[in-house]
Amino acid sequence: MYRLIHIAPAFLLLTGTRATTHTVTINYGYWNLTIVGGASATGYRWQDTTASHSSSREQLTKCHWLYSPEFRNETLTCSDPSFSYEWGYNRNTITIQQTLPLEIDGKVQNVTLGGTADITLSYGGVNGRGFEGKTIVEAKKCCVGRGQGTSSLS
Repeated sequence: MYRLIHIAPAFLLLTGTRATTHTVTINYGYWNLTIVGGASATGYRWQDTTASHSSSREQLTKCHWLYSPEFRNETLTCSDPSFSYEWGYNRNTITIQQTLPLEIDGKVQNVTLGGTADITLSYGGVNGRGFEGKTIVEAKKCCVGRGQGTSSLS
């Protein structure tokens, strides 16, 4: 005599019945990011960031960050106020966020995207205080409620 508990898995196996789940993956694209910066002997530090999202490559988002030692403050201005970025530990990674109009299921919606990528900075320049880095940042839906990121060079 078989118990029902032993028969049920055999029945499912013989009939080919199985539970399936379908996951729909949406490709949110990527950003092509370039960042250039430097520091002066007087203590001023600056960064210029340029990012273009794959959904609209002709539209560039530009940011300018400046640290003033005189006032001991920093300012970050971006051509798109929804764009922000922040450095990871030791500036080995960079995280960006932006709200973009994307077509999803046939409708254009504003979607907040974010992503983190490794970045390698090349140092040099005339005085050795400049740097440049480029990376591709994969975009994912995320980040609701985050504000402007920081980009401190410290």
